[in-house]
Amino acid sequence: MKGNKKWAFLGVHPHTGGTFTVFQNLRKGLLEQGVDLRWVSAGAKKAKQAMEFPEYKKYGIVIEPDEIREDLIAVALKEHLLNYDVVVVNVLCDRICTNVIRYLEQKVFRVMLVHNSTIGTYKAAASVRKYVHGVICVSPRIVDDLIQKYNFNPSVTKHIPNAIEFNKYACSMTKSFVELRILVLSRIENRSKGCFKIPKVLNELEKKNISYNCTVVGDGEDLRELKKRCRGLSIKFLGNVKSEMIPDIIKNHNIYLFPSNYEGFGLSLVEAMAGGCVPVSARLRGVTDQIIEHKRDGFLVETANIEEYVKYIIYLHENRNELNRMAQQATISIANKFSLESVASTFIKTLKNIQGMNVEVESGLNLETWSYPQGLKPGLRTYLPEPIKNCLRLYRERSVKHK
Repeated sequence: MKGNKKWAFLGVHPHTGGTFTVFQNLRKGLLEQGVDLRWVSAGAKKAKQAMEFPEYKKYGIVIEPDEIREDLIAVALKEHLLNYDVVVVNVLCDRICTNVIRYLEQKVFRVMLVHNSTIGTYKAAASVRKYVHGVICVSPRIVDDLIQKYNFNPSVTKHIPNAIEFNKYACSMTKSFVELRILVLSRIENRSKGCFKIPKVLNELEKKNISYNCTVVGDGEDLRELKKRCRGLSIKFLGNVKSEMIPDIIKNHNIYLFPSNYEGFGLSLVEAMAGGCVPVSARLRGVTDQIIEHKRDGFLVETANIEEYVKYIIYLHENRNELNRMAQQATISIANKFSLESVASTFIKTLKNIQGMNVEVESGLNLETWSYPQGLKPGLRTYLPEPIKNCLRLYRERSVKHK
């Protein structure tokens, strides 16, 4: 894998979410090492979304931008992917792009990127496993789950974390705000992000007369309901903001509240720590406990325990020297683990090793029989009421954390 190479990052398109940020960061790191990583998406729907971000067209493409028939999109997409040395498919971010992997010619070297720890993501990954040479997982939790529960090959199932552009976020100053400045930077939905815990935590701080200001950055399906639940609290909603504004927002806060129910990685958590925010975070096995060292550079809390979130926030309020020490340590920890250079180097080395194993993949299917495997079809969980889904996820977290 020496010299200039061209890789496809399949299944992502320009948008304001974390997935495209992951692509951009990886692209920057790989460019320094002679790899041109390009985003590739497909179909009319994705073309419409990408049109809102014309500046990114210079290093990405939507295949068949006027087409809605999936089989025709797949034919063009398969042909286009012959132009790349490596295809990295971001599993389940786009059903067509994930499924087309099963139809590629054997000579196309491809790996799947597994970015989330949900059962739906795992089943999707399992449904295309025989058609990829290797598997990259953004957290150790995902590696363990895929190997132990879905029979993935340990030799080619590897952990590589997401990267951040550390220098954009790094904060060397001591933050001497009188009040606590609490930040939430997230997609605003309760299913995975646990956003309805935010007003519960803030209400407890109010009861204890703790001086704070809270800022919530992001948009999502539960924003209106969250605002309703936060009436009367000292909280400000910024909605979606441009990515270049995020580092300054982080530097203007000193505590990062991360109440997620489940995550594949936690990119915003890493960014906040790089910017000197002390995290008070849900403890997610093999995910947040690989980013935060409890009581050294942040605090880890049992997922649904509001009292613990409040306890650690109050501790930081009452112990400002400790807050400053932990903030400095958080910045150092992130610099050592998640830089563009180290992640890109690991990516190239890992893929080179996988190529050297000469892993056999299944022969590509005939596009005339285009169809989806069970793992890429909606499952029964799709139709369950949201409260039941959340209960099942919390039970799942609690059942595995002591293993």
